[in-house]
Amino acid sequence: MKLTTEALDAIARAEAEGRVVASGAAPSHAARINIPMPPTTNNLFNSFARGGKIVRCETKQYRLWKAIVKPRLALMPRVTAFPVEVCILLRPGKGWRITSDVSNREKAAIDSLVDAGVLPDDNQRYVTSVRIAVDTVRDEFSTADVWTQAAVVWW
Repeated sequence: MKLTTEALDAIARAEAEGRVVASGAAPSHAARINIPMPPTTNNLFNSFARGGKIVRCETKQYRLWKAIVKPRLALMPRVTAFPVEVCILLRPGKGWRITSDVSNREKAAIDSLVDAGVLPDDNQRYVTSVRIAVDTVRDEFSTADVWTQAAVVWW
């Protein structure tokens, strides 16, 4: 995933079309925000040996993605009622492969909610479930909608 000017323009168009909405039917903390497609877990960190230890650092792609996403997610209200379910709707664009591992997209999205201050942490005290789905409609650029909602015990 490369974040280009065209991709950012596509996100702005999505906002103008009303794809970034606060849902009236959901609890007050459930604001739905459209963000660039989260990078896969495989592309979040580089690991290398230094002084006999394995060191892990964020990739340039992940740092860039976080810099773009954090101000957007900071527009969401802070969640104060716990636990919650984090919902992620992936909106594939050109270049999306049907064989992509959907679960590899959730870590970056959830961690970004913590970084933006929407959630205090992503441990099970605060997040008890994650719902992730792929939209069947293809857009020009790959994006994702992210929101939280009250957790429901379903088991």
